[in-house]
Amino acid sequence: MNTSLVQERDHGVSVQLPASSMDEQLASWKEIAAYLRRDVRTVQRWEKTEGLPVRRHRHRELESVYALKSELDSWRESRQPSRPSEASSPLAAKARRRLAVLPFDNLSGDPEQEYFSDGLTEEMIAKLGRLHPERLGVLARTTMMKYKGTTKSINEIDSELGVDYFLEGSVRRDDQRVRITAQLIKVSDQTHLWAESYDRTVGDILAVQIEVAEKIARSLAVELLPEEHAALTRSSTANAAAHDAYLRGRYFWNRRTEENFSKAIESFQHAVDIDPGYGAAYAGLADCFDTLGWYGALPAEEAYRKAKAAALHALQIDDRLAEAHAALAYAKHFYEWNWEEIEKEYRCALELDSNYVTAHHWYALFLASMGRFGEALVQMDCALDLDPLSLVINSHLGWILYFARLNERAVKQLQETVKMDPQFAVGRYFLGMAYEQCQQYAAAIKEFEAARAFGGEHPGPIAALIHASGLAGKMSDAKRHLESLKNAARRRHVSPYFFALAYAGMGESGDAFTWLDHAFQERSGWLVNLNIDPAMDPLRSDPRFTDLLRRVGLPVK
Repeated sequence: MNTSLVQERDHGVSVQLPASSMDEQLASWKEIAAYLRRDVRTVQRWEKTEGLPVRRHRHRELESVYALKSELDSWRESRQPSRPSEASSPLAAKARRRLAVLPFDNLSGDPEQEYFSDGLTEEMIAKLGRLHPERLGVLARTTMMKYKGTTKSINEIDSELGVDYFLEGSVRRDDQRVRITAQLIKVSDQTHLWAESYDRTVGDILAVQIEVAEKIARSLAVELLPEEHAALTRSSTANAAAHDAYLRGRYFWNRRTEENFSKAIESFQHAVDIDPGYGAAYAGLADCFDTLGWYGALPAEEAYRKAKAAALHALQIDDRLAEAHAALAYAKHFYEWNWEEIEKEYRCALELDSNYVTAHHWYALFLASMGRFGEALVQMDCALDLDPLSLVINSHLGWILYFARLNERAVKQLQETVKMDPQFAVGRYFLGMAYEQCQQYAAAIKEFEAARAFGGEHPGPIAALIHASGLAGKMSDAKRHLESLKNAARRRHVSPYFFALAYAGMGESGDAFTWLDHAFQERSGWLVNLNIDPAMDPLRSDPRFTDLLRRVGLPVK
């Protein structure tokens, strides 16, 4: 071994490294990301929140980063899951290739057709994700839609995402026909593995999607077995009008507002009215009602009962729909509280499709509510590996860190998320909660006010404002915000949990327990986090709190 020494200046201090270590140096964020088979944003996040060993070299006013492979290997080994059930961790999947589907360009000249090109993109992601999940990771829709209309080059996008292949294409549609072009690009040398155009009737669009997916499989030397061909056609419809309604439903659901959820439900319902055997459309309905339940736009009983019914209907049509298993697990998690059955459904979803990012995301929330934070963070890593630019997933990672009382890490994670979109109300809300636990009440109140402004008067930020104002001793502000919460309850559904949160912050434990009991009677989904939520700490020593934990079925510490 060559043990000669070389000189390096690290932060202005002269240090000596063995020359052999220079051979294992990774000299940029891109090289570090490529070595770990991640995108640049992920490894930068890991340095800030997970202790990824990245060094810095400073020369005068310039600074560069580097890392040693041996240190990265040791860090990665320390994070390997010990449980066999966690083998799906992205850190254990070094051999898996990564594919990104760029948003299909709408060349129709009609903005009303955006739902069709966006829906085609999402369906291609879903179909490709089912090919060989253990060998091919397909980045999720949320991240890829950030590149819609981008002028960035393939190399620039690759430096941000760290992928091996890109699928890009365009679609032009009129009343009767659709023309689709698609090409598969290998990033390393930017060769086109194949490129093709399809000029078909609108009714043939599903056949085109399946054909494209199969050609990608062959191009990537993935053996497409008969059961995987069946996965590509699973729960599709032969009816063009039903398929069109389904695409509209996904388009509206992905916009994540209460108004658009209503439009999505209408579209999915139209799809199943046309084709009652369209399982994916029933899964779409389940997703809508699940999300409305979490947002608190509907009473828990109504939202999750409808979500469960739609998911079960989808599974009656096709019991191998990962989307339906995940939607069913979510409804059970936030309403029925049968923990073993819920986990079984989440695991089933991931066994069927380990590329289904929503299953990783929602399973992480379940694991966190059980206090299994290490496992929850593994699942969040899986979700962010597939969808690194998702605002809601990045926000929920911060939320889990907050639940785990890793407050500094939670603040850093949520600050980075808010930088991605300062108007994302959920991220501002969770950042406020993390600041509150650091006793930075002024910063918390500022975040809650922003969440209220950007969140369309959702009751959550109003309740959090009351809570933080009460802890900060600003009782007049707390009482003023309480009147706002009461006024909101006259106009829309407000979960009793939010009133309990408000009164807990004001130190009025009697009223807080009254509203927690109302929340239990409603079976509010927010109660699943009672055992881990630091905001409930002022009530935790009261025997009534222990009794409530038993009624919800959570372990009593």
